[in-house]
Amino acid sequence: MLYLPFLMHRDPRFWDDPERFEPARFLPGQAQARHKLAYIPFSAGPRMCIGNHFTLLEGTLVLAMIAQRFRLSLSARARIAQEFQITMRPRHGVLVRVEAKR
Repeated sequence: MLYLPFLMHRDPRFWDDPERFEPARFLPGQAQARHKLAYIPFSAGPRMCIGNHFTLLEGTLVLAMIAQRFRLSLSARARIAQEFQITMRPRHGVLVRVEAKR
Protein backbone atom coordinates (compact mmCIF):
# COMPACT_ATOMS: atom_id res chain seq x y z
CA MET A 1 0.00 0.00 0.00
CA LEU A 2 1.29 3.45 -0.91
CA TYR A 3 0.34 6.62 0.88
CA LEU A 4 1.31 10.15 0.02
CA PRO A 5 1.51 12.46 3.05
CA PHE A 6 1.37 15.54 0.81
CA LEU A 7 -2.06 14.47 -0.44
CA MET A 8 -3.27 13.13 2.92
CA HIS A 9 -2.41 16.41 4.62
CA ARG A 10 -4.59 18.22 2.05
CA ASP A 11 -7.52 15.79 1.99
CA PRO A 12 -10.84 17.65 2.47
CA ARG A 13 -12.29 14.57 4.20
CA PHE A 14 -10.02 15.33 7.15
CA TRP A 15 -9.39 19.08 6.88
CA ASP A 16 -11.67 22.08 6.42
CA ASP A 17 -10.20 24.27 3.67
CA PRO A 18 -7.02 22.13 3.49
CA GLU A 19 -4.96 24.63 1.45
CA ARG A 20 -5.37 27.43 4.03
CA PHE A 21 -2.59 28.00 6.57
CA GLU A 22 -4.39 27.42 9.87
CA PRO A 23 -2.07 26.72 12.85
CA ALA A 24 -5.08 26.51 15.21
CA ARG A 25 -5.77 23.07 13.71
CA PHE A 26 -2.99 21.75 15.90
CA LEU A 27 -4.03 23.23 19.22
CA PRO A 28 -4.59 20.76 22.07
CA GLY A 29 -7.98 19.11 21.72
CA GLN A 30 -8.17 19.46 17.93
CA ALA A 31 -6.55 16.10 17.14
CA GLN A 32 -9.37 14.11 18.75
CA ALA A 33 -11.79 15.39 16.11
CA ARG A 34 -9.94 13.85 13.14
CA HIS A 35 -8.67 10.44 12.07
CA LYS A 36 -5.43 9.53 13.87
CA LEU A 37 -3.59 9.05 10.57
CA ALA A 38 -4.82 12.25 8.88
CA TYR A 39 -1.57 14.01 9.80
CA ILE A 40 1.61 11.93 9.74
CA PRO A 41 4.65 14.15 9.12
CA PHE A 42 6.94 11.50 10.65
CA SER A 43 5.15 8.49 9.11
CA ALA A 44 3.35 6.00 11.35
CA GLY A 45 3.58 2.50 12.74
CA PRO A 46 6.79 0.50 13.16
CA ARG A 47 8.70 2.64 10.66
CA MET A 48 7.86 5.96 12.28
CA CYS A 49 10.81 8.35 12.59
CA ILE A 50 12.53 7.73 15.92
CA GLY A 51 13.43 11.41 16.22
CA ASN A 52 9.86 12.74 16.00
CA HIS A 53 9.44 13.68 19.68
CA PHE A 54 12.89 15.28 19.85
CA THR A 55 12.24 17.24 16.66
CA LEU A 56 8.93 18.63 17.90
CA LEU A 57 10.46 19.61 21.25
CA GLU A 58 13.56 21.16 19.71
CA GLY A 59 11.53 23.02 17.08
CA THR A 60 9.22 24.46 19.72
CA LEU A 61 12.13 25.65 21.86
CA VAL A 62 14.05 27.19 18.96
CA LEU A 63 10.98 29.00 17.62
CA ALA A 64 10.14 30.32 21.09
CA MET A 65 13.69 31.65 21.54
CA ILE A 66 13.65 33.31 18.10
CA ALA A 67 10.21 34.85 18.72
CA GLN A 68 11.39 36.32 22.05
CA ARG A 69 14.37 38.08 20.48
CA PHE A 70 13.44 38.89 16.88
CA ARG A 71 10.63 40.10 14.65
CA LEU A 72 10.48 38.21 11.34
CA SER A 73 8.62 39.35 8.24
CA LEU A 74 8.55 38.02 4.70
CA SER A 75 10.82 39.98 2.36
CA ALA A 76 9.16 41.81 -0.53
CA ARG A 77 11.61 39.95 -2.80
CA ALA A 78 10.54 36.51 -1.57
CA ARG A 79 9.41 34.06 -4.25
CA ILE A 80 7.57 31.17 -2.68
CA ALA A 81 7.38 28.03 -4.82
CA GLN A 82 7.24 24.35 -3.89
CA GLU A 83 9.95 21.90 -4.83
CA PHE A 84 9.41 18.18 -4.41
CA GLN A 85 12.40 15.99 -3.62
CA ILE A 86 12.44 13.38 -0.87
CA THR A 87 10.58 16.00 1.14
CA MET A 88 8.78 19.14 0.06
CA ARG A 89 10.78 22.35 0.43
CA PRO A 90 10.75 25.95 -0.80
CA ARG A 91 12.40 26.08 -4.24
CA HIS A 92 14.09 29.47 -3.73
CA GLY A 93 14.43 29.36 0.05
CA VAL A 94 12.44 31.80 2.15
CA LEU A 95 13.74 35.35 2.30
CA VAL A 96 12.81 37.04 5.55
CA ARG A 97 13.64 40.33 7.18
CA VAL A 98 14.99 39.94 10.70
CA GLU A 99 14.76 42.77 13.22
CA ALA A 100 15.96 42.61 16.82
CA LYS A 101 13.25 43.34 19.38
CA ARG A 102 14.02 46.11 21.82
